Amino acid sequence: MNGLQYALDLIDRSFSNGISRARNETRGLDNAVNTANSGIGRLRNTGQSTFSSLAQYARTAGIAILAALSVGALTSFGKEITGITSKFEGMENAIVFASGQQGAKNMAFLDTTIKDLNLNMESSYKGFQTLTGSLKGTALEGQATRDIFEAVGIAASVMNLSAEQSEGAFLALSQ
Repeated sequence: MNGLQYALDLIDRSFSNGISRARNETRGLDNAVNTANSGIGRLRNTGQSTFSSLAQYARTAGIAILAALSVGALTSFGKEITGITSKFEGMENAIVFASGQQGAKNMAFLDTTIKDLNLNMESSYKGFQTLTGSLKGTALEGQATRDIFEAVGIAASVMNLSAEQSEGAFLALSQ
């Protein structure tokens, strides 16, 4: 058995060195993998942190842009309201002036008729202003002017005329 024992010892010594080397290299490979995983983890954390910072900057910038647009929109809306109010005040002043003592009565009639007949407010104001101005000092001043306006308003409503068409009808009558 000496020969067999010698062969086994020889095999054991041959493999023993290889196995030890394999173990050492496996440990080195494990260390390299752990180092790589650690680096990937740091990189992921840095990426998440950077992305969170970018997202926060984007939110802040979005809020600032929204605020700027809102202020611009409010300013524009305010200017538009002021312009429309000024236009209607001008038309109302012209109606009251042309109507003389019946100014308040004509304005109340005009507002009621616009609501009752569902007429366009701007074209109705313009039409009544034109009609009142052109019939001032004639036999058709006063109640007759209101009757004419109401008749044209009813016709415009029944015929489903546009605001421009209604305004054109009042202009034609006033001429």
